[in-house]
Amino acid sequence: MKKLNYITLFLVSLFISIIFFYTEIEAKQTTVCYLIKGEIKDVPIDFYNGNYFYKSTNVKVLKFTDTGKMKALKSGNATVILTHFDANNKPIRKKIKVKVQDKVQGLKLKNKIKTLNLGEEHDYELGYKVKSKKNIVFKWSSSNPAVAAVDQNGKVTAISVGTAKIKCGVEGQKKASVSTKIKVVTVPVKELKVEKNELTMKLDSCYNINEKVSVYPENATNKLLETSSQNENVVKVEYGVLYAVEKGQTTVTIEAADGSGCKQVVNVIVDDWIERDDVHFVAHRGLSGEAPENSLRAFELAGKNGFYETECDIWISKDGQFVISHDGNLYRMCGVNKEIRDLTYDEICKLPIKCGCNYLNYKDDKMATTIPTLKQYLEICKFYNMVPMIEIKFSAGNAEMADSNVLYRLYTEINAVMGDASVSVISFNQDIIKNMNEIIKKKQASNIKLYLLGGNYTDVSDIPDYRYYIQNNIGFSLEQHTSENVIHQMIEDGAKVGLWTVDSPDNVKKYIGWKVDFIVSDCVLWKQ
Repeated sequence: MKKLNYITLFLVSLFISIIFFYTEIEAKQTTVCYLIKGEIKDVPIDFYNGNYFYKSTNVKVLKFTDTGKMKALKSGNATVILTHFDANNKPIRKKIKVKVQDKVQGLKLKNKIKTLNLGEEHDYELGYKVKSKKNIVFKWSSSNPAVAAVDQNGKVTAISVGTAKIKCGVEGQKKASVSTKIKVVTVPVKELKVEKNELTMKLDSCYNINEKVSVYPENATNKLLETSSQNENVVKVEYGVLYAVEKGQTTVTIEAADGSGCKQVVNVIVDDWIERDDVHFVAHRGLSGEAPENSLRAFELAGKNGFYETECDIWISKDGQFVISHDGNLYRMCGVNKEIRDLTYDEICKLPIKCGCNYLNYKDDKMATTIPTLKQYLEICKFYNMVPMIEIKFSAGNAEMADSNVLYRLYTEINAVMGDASVSVISFNQDIIKNMNEIIKKKQASNIKLYLLGGNYTDVSDIPDYRYYIQNNIGFSLEQHTSENVIHQMIEDGAKVGLWTVDSPDNVKKYIGWKVDFIVSDCVLWKQ
């Protein structure tokens, strides 16, 4: 009789399996069910309370008792398939995933901590005993995640000041759990270090002093700083940035915002000085305040001192050489009453320079006592990355020298050394400027900038063909006492304007305020 029952049960099971295979009704999944090895447990049924058929897909891991309960045999995975037929004899099927795990014993936290600094993290390590780690799932939780949050890998993050209980349990094992209390605390600032206790600021400049402050310890909770000035008429403070508003002296206090009392006091001096980048400084005839004018040594000193540009004057010798000299006659510099145009360059080289600034210091220096050529001057400019400013003098008293052929030859010699590098050409002679402008346009030499030299104009109407220069992007190099209104008008009309020769720091500051493009000077006027 029992054998017959077994056969009947087998046939019914086979019939159900065939129906499962062909049915189009999809099984619905439920939450994973965890069992401990050896545990016997009812099947969690929630869709029908009557009779049902059941089976395990892995009878080595899970089987059913005679009373229809699940029995966990060993760690592993199995799926329980439950089937019920509705009133229309259609199968309703449900699958339950079962994970069987060994019992976890001796669960503990190996690296407990009592406190955690605000914003810090801590990775807990678990200690436990189990025969097989298969299907073991640890569940972490915090009693106050707003204070200390924990992820499912046991990493705790301190969110805000307070206390929280961190708990870890094993999914499916109620008695396997461990917990600890943790307190989240702040880390006060203990020390502030400033980059400079004495600070000198240029008038109208700004300085972010908070960026120059180091806060210790590095893990301090609140690193915000509060900065104040003893005299905001001298130094104004906004969000840690110092603004130098008036010449004078004051102190600035930097204090930790966390109430720890840590602070630093910085003495600040506001002064007004000139910086090299405030305007394009042009060395007048080289650094002529240090070495004989228009000498290679003067040009070299201009380069070494960081001038943006250096000015020279050129004439043409008897043999067609472009020669550097302010005067067409050599009497002032060489003590010989002879014109450059009447001498070959070899003859000029035999007439040494015998005067100029600091001449006695350079009397045995060939670079300071030999009149140079344009090519030698250009090579020094290129080496020091200076812009050459070439004043064409050779037309004075010799009108034919202003023709286009001579100027074209000059362009060719400049281009041979400087290439595409910036070059300035200046002259009092309007024909030279206009003829040179035509050559530049024809050659598309946009690197060469032209300037008309001028005296003490009182109005732009004093300049013949003024609109021509504006329309052709030709600038003006003016004597420094030119009317401020004239300079502002030229700048407003879009012209580049420079002033010569300015050796007074106060005047330099004034002209910088006028927004001129360059200042020609005999000496170094900026703070080095």
